[in-house]
Amino acid sequence: MGIFQNLIRSKLMMGSVKTTLSILLFATLIGCGSSNSGPNAQSGTITTPPTSNAQLFFKSGSLSRMDPANPSAAPIVVDADNTANEFGVIFRTFDVANQAISDQEVRTLLYTKDDGHFYKVSTLKDDSHLPVQVSSEGAVATLCSSGVEPDTADHAKSILLYELAGDDADCTAKDDNVWKMLRLEMGADDAPLAAKEVVSTLLSKSTGGIVGFLAIDGANLVRCDQNFKNCGPLPISISTGVAELEYNPFSGFLILLVDDTLYSYSVDTGVMSASLYTFSAIPSGVESQLDASHAYFMDGAKLVKLALNGSANASILVTESGTLGSIKLTSNKVVYLLSSVGTPTTRTLKAVGKNGGSATTLLPATTDSLFLVASASSFAYYTRSNATAFSSGAIKEDGTDNVDRPNALWISFIFRSSFSAASGFEVIDKILWLEGCATSTCANGTLKSVDAASHSGEISLGTIPADISLLSFSSLANEALGFGVAPGSGNQLDLFYIKADQADSLLRITTTPTKSEFGIPFF
Repeated sequence: MGIFQNLIRSKLMMGSVKTTLSILLFATLIGCGSSNSGPNAQSGTITTPPTSNAQLFFKSGSLSRMDPANPSAAPIVVDADNTANEFGVIFRTFDVANQAISDQEVRTLLYTKDDGHFYKVSTLKDDSHLPVQVSSEGAVATLCSSGVEPDTADHAKSILLYELAGDDADCTAKDDNVWKMLRLEMGADDAPLAAKEVVSTLLSKSTGGIVGFLAIDGANLVRCDQNFKNCGPLPISISTGVAELEYNPFSGFLILLVDDTLYSYSVDTGVMSASLYTFSAIPSGVESQLDASHAYFMDGAKLVKLALNGSANASILVTESGTLGSIKLTSNKVVYLLSSVGTPTTRTLKAVGKNGGSATTLLPATTDSLFLVASASSFAYYTRSNATAFSSGAIKEDGTDNVDRPNALWISFIFRSSFSAASGFEVIDKILWLEGCATSTCANGTLKSVDAASHSGEISLGTIPADISLLSFSSLANEALGFGVAPGSGNQLDLFYIKADQADSLLRITTTPTKSEFGIPFF
């Protein structure tokens, strides 16, 4: 089922996508050159007071914890065995009345060891940090894919869905692969549950708790309860594949892509709508965005809007002469990249109202490469490059307040831990960038942050060491553990710490030129 399985797995692995954003842009824009060698660790100025049951940082390998209140202290080993497949399991508060998420943070770390088992450990400072085996699963050596789904009503019922290779020990030969599910609350003697390949995890719109699954069962799409029991087929025929396009759990509706057609599905009633939109061809990939009530997506030269509840057929916001690239939502508009047809290819950054109308040109046509990196409130963030230069900029949805920074690179984001559904479901609080980069490295440049919603409050976080080409961070809080990439063969990594709201807070945690140190991404 190709594209559809890729769509599903891309949602499961979204955290790793965010973590690698800066590496992808860096490799595309300025390559992998060399820089002056020699460590140049920053001392940093850290003023974080200890807080009650605050969250700890973790690094992989021999699993170790680090206290953000004292980031320069040596990491404390939690599990000395070789560990892998680390997942941060998110806790959050579900505010139904205001359709809002708050207190979002990683409360549990789930991982595997060479003994074939899954283990968990609390990330909270005042809890015990003794590893606890989760379920009796003992075959993680044949793990093919996996993904965590938090249960907001009861964190202990959060799940891991995972796929094991069959008797042929070949993950790519899907016919005999096995899907299973475990819950965080399972003990070492509890057997994992037999599962199916999940299209969508269904959540209660009143509690955020897991109430069931839409899953693939042979050639059928079925709905199962939270234990993968009582599975019944949905009244729809599948020829090529099926995937979840978008889902707002507060609304109780999700948009399904079945073959080349979109449908709305009600979690409460189990009713599938009639066809709402048919693509011009079976898509090889669909980029979409979500607000409280609608999904927005591309179909070739068309930008399309669709109500999550299926109350009406999809409406076309704009049809362009060319091909749409990526899309982002601002407060009132949909911002998109447009590529021309023919040679040379030009790229234009444009915006159109969420209810349609005339499109506004934000950046005029250029032969430069353009990347639409992010959006927040009324601002869109982009990076542009050509053979000799690159820059990173911000511009308002109406085309005003354009600031383009030469030799700068947006690298990563600090996300909000509290937000409303109306704002979307991944709300950027701060955006980080490297300034003073050369054509092949950002060594000796400056790491900075800015408030994403207002594009104001620029803060200089510190100087990039001479032996580091690139830095990357991703977090649900201003305190973030990230990594620096050393130039040259192997792209060796060291750990770094920042407080994104505090000047001169960049701190190098490790200097290990013969091995890479990996912080565990929490978002």
